[in-house]
This record gives sequence, structure tokens and C-alpha cells, in this order.
Amino acid sequence: MNDKLMELLKDEDFCVKFFDNLNDLSELRKLLEENGIQADDEELHALVELTKAQIAKKECNELSEEDLDNVSGGMVGLALLVTGIVIAYEIYKIKTSRNHGGSKKK
Repeated sequence: MNDKLMELLKDEDFCVKFFDNLNDLSELRKLLEENGIQADDEELHALVELTKAQIAKKECNELSEEDLDNVSGGMVGLALLVTGIVIAYEIYKIKTSRNHGGSKKK
């Protein structure tokens, strides 16, 4: 799932749909399935929790000791997914601010 999800998180439209549906597990599962990713309930809940944790950390601009240990401890796949989520969240914020009047002209 990680490799496919990493590719999808590079797509602006997918990012918007992904983060818009983060609190609706059935819609999130549907989005993932439409894009070739199968996830059981446990995987889906883990993905949502990981994503929400990374959003919170991004908003606070800090990494915990655990985050640093995970990256340095050889969890490369997880580290890449976390990085992808953070970048995708930035894309989501930019894309949705444009679509919802975030860049108003004076």
C-alpha cells in the first residue's frame, strides 16, 4: 500500500479528496479502492491516525524523539510515507485555499 499511496499523494486532486474524506472512513476506503489500494479496517484506521498525527505535528512544526528514532532506526518505508503525507497536506492546503477564496484579490 505504501508505494501506491506515495504515488497517489503526488496528485493534487487525490490529495484534496484524501484529506477531505479523512474523517469519513467509508468514503476514504472508497477513494483508496478506486485508486487500486485495498486496506482492511486495521490498516485504514492506522493510516488515518498516522495522517492526523502528522498533520498535528506539521501544524506544531516539531518532531518528537520517537519520530527521530523511527527515521534513524531503519523504518525507511514509514519515514517516506510520513514525508509523503506531510507534503500532500501542504498541497491540500494550497489547493483548497485557492478553491475557497484563500487568495482574494483586492
